[in-house]
Amino acid sequence: MVASIAMGVFQIAVVGGALRARGDAIGWFTVFAVLVTLGTLPLFLIVTPVVLGFTAPLPAYPLLLGADILLVLFALCFMDVGDNGPMIPRLDHRAAAGAEGRRRGRIGFWAGAGYAATLVVLIVWTLRT
Repeated sequence: MVASIAMGVFQIAVVGGALRARGDAIGWFTVFAVLVTLGTLPLFLIVTPVVLGFTAPLPAYPLLLGADILLVLFALCFMDVGDNGPMIPRLDHRAAAGAEGRRRGRIGFWAGAGYAATLVVLIVWTLRT
């Protein structure tokens, strides 16, 4: 019981940190995801780890921590596009448009795909127990 509360609170902190990191680079991909899915896709990606932190079985915690790492990597590396070109948190526009930005963008894309796949596995695992 105490472990699940601690993991849930930790998930809130991780998701809050990821949202803060993405706050520096909100562009058209983010706006498009919110408008087209009416906010359900971002809500799924934000709320799911918090719910899983409170409800996942104890053996699933290492996988949940792996999902946290992928979420933070996604938040820090995913390339969004704004009116002035590519945007990546912690990079200026010139660096984001160059080779470093493309490299981080690929890392962010694959981290996001891995994060979504890990969430699906965690949801199935939690529902089956």
